[in-house]
Amino acid sequence: MRVVILSDVFYPYLLGGGETRYWEIAKRLVKLGDEVTVLTSALKGMPRYEEPIEGLRIYRGGWSPHPLTHRSLLPVPGYVAWVLRSTRLLEDCDILDLNTYASAIAGLALARILGKPAVVTVHDVFSTTWLDGHNLAYGALGTLSERLIAWLNRRGAFITVSGASRRKIHLQLGVEKERIHVVPNGVDLGALKGVSTRGGVTQRPKRVIYVGRLIGYKNVHHLIYVVQKLHERGLDVVLDVVGSGAERRKLELLCRELGVHERVRFHGFLERKEDVYRLISQADVLVNPSCFEGFSMVLLEALALGVPVVAYNLKAYEEFLVDNVNGLLVARGDVGGLSDAVEEVLTNAGLAKNLSTEGMKTAERFDWMQTTLRLRQVYEDVIRGFS
Repeated sequence: MRVVILSDVFYPYLLGGGETRYWEIAKRLVKLGDEVTVLTSALKGMPRYEEPIEGLRIYRGGWSPHPLTHRSLLPVPGYVAWVLRSTRLLEDCDILDLNTYASAIAGLALARILGKPAVVTVHDVFSTTWLDGHNLAYGALGTLSERLIAWLNRRGAFITVSGASRRKIHLQLGVEKERIHVVPNGVDLGALKGVSTRGGVTQRPKRVIYVGRLIGYKNVHHLIYVVQKLHERGLDVVLDVVGSGAERRKLELLCRELGVHERVRFHGFLERKEDVYRLISQADVLVNPSCFEGFSMVLLEALALGVPVVAYNLKAYEEFLVDNVNGLLVARGDVGGLSDAVEEVLTNAGLAKNLSTEGMKTAERFDWMQTTLRLRQVYEDVIRGFS
């Protein structure tokens, strides 16, 4: 099978779940004998063409290179214009997999011109929540893009990562459920082998970790309040914050205001995934206080590492999390409840051990190769239906 992936950011830019998903799947499609071509935006310091793995070809285009350290919209117009002129790279493909937003809009136009089958991958729908993490212009553009994609692909197939996202695509964008295929994200179990945890109730200080972007709806400030509350209760606890984003300065100021600046360590973006895994493995608990998620790969990675997880109770987690079985789930926005749950994990050795054991069992079901095989089946079904 000859697969073309359109994603405005791609390897080695792996800051978010969407580009990480495409990278992991592309590697495994090649292992299965498929040919994969990726059209992505130019990246600063990276060649316009490379083949990092035999069978995986990456073309980078556009007139404004994308930075490797943060998300930017500036390269998007140049990327879209370049994609629309790249028909020669798509002529021999069997199917196009189009990432949400700019890649999907340009890719759907190309698919129609070339008469090729396409699927649009929607990681989540933010039509009602754009303004929680972005300014008015960005939010309006995002909302309009989601609705435009739904209209342009009104007779085509969609892929999403969870049942919760499938329901949102159906209810908020009006896409028929039968055209939305759920193919969940995965975890690289091979890369995690040999990484061991150092947790346990005798460990001092207790280590809490957050991994993700530092933007509004992720609610990282809730975790800073949790650290303050637990410290006031006499727990020796530190928080590792891994990730970058517009909220960092505000979060640092909050730490000083609450007097916990020596207990919160901001690591910024870590380029090497191995370094992220190492920090997670050294934690006693990973907490995700986000109020909006399509899936959350980092929770799954923590489960695979045997690190207990605590999060707000979101529909997106129903694919893999069960409260008090393989994680602790708290009512959305309940900072007091979040504090209690984190304290329970940190002080109850029996609970922590049970969550760890069940979490590792859960992660075994989400190996990236299983995800790739499911996705490949969707590709084959779409190609047959298009013929």
